[in-house]
This record gives sequence, structure tokens and C-alpha cells, in this order.
Amino acid sequence: MQTIPVGQDYLILRADKAAPAGIPPLGRIKPQVTRLARLEKADPPAVEIARLYQAARPQFNVAKYESYFDDLSQLDVKTAAGKKTASIR
Repeated sequence: MQTIPVGQDYLILRADKAAPAGIPPLGRIKPQVTRLARLEKADPPAVEIARLYQAARPQFNVAKYESYFDDLSQLDVKTAAGKKTASIR
């Protein structure tokens, strides 16, 4: 509540609800918050690409291109206690 003198009178202001400026209500941004939370939990893109590559086991018709993908085939993808890590063998 705030009292403001106006000449010989007073203006009294009272705020029923105070919301922080610049922060929208959760109901309006919930889809964005949910998406960001899921992205935070997801594997890094490089780890996911390596996992897909190892699962597909592609065969190359031209051997010279196979060497470009050696690091993907050697990537050791580990998930331990909710912490995703990747290391080259």
C-alpha cells in the first residue's frame, strides 16, 4: 500500500497481486520449458549420431570414404547414473 499526496488530498494505491516484471506465467510458457528440460536431459548430438551409426553398421562401396567414419565406429558410448559420457577407445 502506498499513499501519495496530491495537493491537499491523498491518493492511496494498493496492489492485490504483485508479479515480477518480465517473467511470464508458467501456463503461457510451459511448452517451451518442457522442451528445454527434455533437451537438457538428452544425449549430445554427436553421441546420438555415433549410436545410430553403430546400430546401422553401414557398408561402403568405396573404401576411401570409410576412413572418415572410423571415429564413429570406435566411439564408446556410456550412460552411468544419469550422466552421459562418451570417450574414444
